Amino acid sequence: MLAFKTAWRFIIKSPFQTLTVILAVIIGIGVEFFILALGDVLNEMILEQTTSYQDHLQLTNYADETISYQQLDFELRDELLKEKAIKHAFYALTIQGAIIEVDETPMAPIPLDFLAFDNKNADNGYLNYSGLDEKRNISSDSKIPTTDNEIMLDKFFATKNNINLGAKVTYQEKHGDIYSFVVVGFFDLGVFRADNSSSFINMEKFNNLDSSQFVLKVQLNEPMKTEEGLEIVKKYYQKEHYKFITWKEVVPEFNVLNLAQNSTILMIEIFISLAFFV
Repeated sequence: MLAFKTAWRFIIKSPFQTLTVILAVIIGIGVEFFILALGDVLNEMILEQTTSYQDHLQLTNYADETISYQQLDFELRDELLKEKAIKHAFYALTIQGAIIEVDETPMAPIPLDFLAFDNKNADNGYLNYSGLDEKRNISSDSKIPTTDNEIMLDKFFATKNNINLGAKVTYQEKHGDIYSFVVVGFFDLGVFRADNSSSFINMEKFNNLDSSQFVLKVQLNEPMKTEEGLEIVKKYYQKEHYKFITWKEVVPEFNVLNLAQNSTILMIEIFISLAFFV
């Protein structure tokens, strides 16, 4: 009781000083909330740059047996997609080959791999998975591929190899099959993209789809919750038949970068706090 009386007397005697203390406390709380919010925003930005358009989970078959595209379990995949934690899930296959002609002019083979996604649901969802449906990732004069013979290329790759918009390219797949494509656009997925000499495509554009290298690629709505996402996937795909890996294993440098940048953000928050409160 004595403490309250003493405090009240101080307030009555020194209203200006009291008001200053109250304002300082309010400003201090506001600054702290601002610092925490800033940290969250920066973390989200970094996370988006390092994990967007990447596989958050991958499933490969332990049996290493050759199967056809038609043998893939699309019904099971579609059941997995009903889970709220799952954003995308595609069967994918890396198609290896090289461009051997540009505008009917033969040239030394230019290695180019396609990350080919299934398009069983005919919704071109692989474009969203890879970021090719976002304007910020494609050149202003580009368009989204709509026919079997249209492709997009990485802008750095195209510039390096003098491939222009509208160019007709002849592509030889490693088994010898020949395909003709028209370049309808360029994309740039940022500095965190590990490989510029690859592109994305609908798997059904290719003929030879018998392989032991099919992979189920999964993106989560919350990339940092990979363990929870992994448990959900394991409910559908028997763990004794598949090898499961997370984006932290697929691209470990991204995880190291994420940790380093989070540490930097923490230091920034500490310095800002010291500047305001010391």
